Amino acid sequence: MLRSVLIPLFALGVAAGCASSWQAAGTDLPDEVLSIDGDGRDTLYLAGGGLGDGRPGMLQRFQSGKWQRLDTGSNDTLWWVGRAGAARFAVGENGTLLRVDGVQVTRQSVPTT
Repeated sequence: MLRSVLIPLFALGVAAGCASSWQAAGTDLPDEVLSIDGDGRDTLYLAGGGLGDGRPGMLQRFQSGKWQRLDTGSNDTLWWVGRAGAARFAVGENGTLLRVDGVQVTRQSVPTT
């Protein structure tokens, strides 16, 4: 099944004084989208995945009108993407913790005790 993501421009452009409207920001997505984070009008991140069906975790970046799929190095579904201070992280199944710097994705170690 193919997916679409509708992004409210109102939420993306309030600071810029943009009028509120909806825009199809992504169509034909192969995975479930579970979390969206953004820096403003031009940069968004989507996290998700195949929900345990073996497909890779999904992390996509939208910037300057183009989508780019980022390599997560994992088949674990990502449940959340967001910022902690200046850093952005994605977390998911099986203790997956990824640090996201632009298009660079680095797996972080997670203590088990």
